[in-house]
Amino acid sequence: MEAQGSRLFDGRKVLLQEVERDLTPFGGMVVFLEFLSKIGLVRKVMECMPIVHQSPNSIPPAQTCIAFLIAVASGARRFAQTSWLRGDRALHGLLGIKRFPSDDTIRNLFLRFGMAAVQQFFEPITEWLMERLPARAGGHSLDLDSTVFEGHGEQQEGAAKGYNPRRPDRLSHHPLLAVLAESHFVMHGWLRSGNTGTGRGVAECLKEALALWGKRGPLASSARRCWVLRSGTGKRQKEGLLIHADVLFEGVRGKDESVAISKAIGDWVKVDDPRFFKALDQANRIRTAILEAEVVAYEIDADADDDSVIEIFARLNQQGVRLKPGDLAAARLTGKMKGFRTMAKTLLTREDLSRHSRNQTVVMMRGWALS
Repeated sequence: MEAQGSRLFDGRKVLLQEVERDLTPFGGMVVFLEFLSKIGLVRKVMECMPIVHQSPNSIPPAQTCIAFLIAVASGARRFAQTSWLRGDRALHGLLGIKRFPSDDTIRNLFLRFGMAAVQQFFEPITEWLMERLPARAGGHSLDLDSTVFEGHGEQQEGAAKGYNPRRPDRLSHHPLLAVLAESHFVMHGWLRSGNTGTGRGVAECLKEALALWGKRGPLASSARRCWVLRSGTGKRQKEGLLIHADVLFEGVRGKDESVAISKAIGDWVKVDDPRFFKALDQANRIRTAILEAEVVAYEIDADADDDSVIEIFARLNQQGVRLKPGDLAAARLTGKMKGFRTMAKTLLTREDLSRHSRNQTVVMMRGWALS
């Protein structure tokens, strides 16, 4: 079929023809596919894939896994969107496959991955990827930070309501990631529920990442070299030292803290390295900042009634982080404050307690209720 048309601005003729060749809007994927072919990803996936199909008519699991990767790289954000590529014959020719798996086929493959299959597949894949990382004479920078994975629906395991800036009050996950900054490589990660605090499990995740650091690829030879741990929240990022906080305060225990700090830093940097003294100065600055920090304490009279205590906390709250409207009012009737007056009244009517004991007990109950 042929047709003629004219350009909108200059009026020149345009010939339109129908061709039998396959076309694809994802021609740029050729570069990505050449990269995957060069590093041998397909061969490694086939080698490590723990899932085996018995039917001769089924799509091999390795092809389904790679097809899912290609779909994500092409812009798919949901399983249903992987069906975009099922009719793209040109892309099928680039991949060397006869059929592109449907979204149900991809889901069914991942449903067969239990804990054992995940370990059996991803551990050797991760080892293989880290073997490709170049060794750096100056060491590596490890970025430790959290992010938010938005959830859709109510069926995702571990999803919970938490900090979710794009979809407030929706389910999400709050994973913790350890990334090698120079290589842009995710070395380790923990998947956490959406209601998990930012700093929860950081120390354990870091210990696990450091243990894996010394075992994987070229990193094993540089495991004891100086490198920087960076952690941040949002756009603010702070650089820290890989020494235990207790080392900064050995003087409290009657020991020489300068020697302890120098020894701890010496595990990562040699004394003749210029970075040794920079790290030592940074440790001293951190220690000084902690020691010079001021802590304000408030003492509440034991005879103060419950309404006065709540009012005091309301006024103190105005000086710091604000609570949501109605939080303090709700605290009178719900949560740990529920039934407080009944318990206090029962306690204060006991004749076997002295006035001093009653006051002390009331203070303890208030501290428990308002903590």
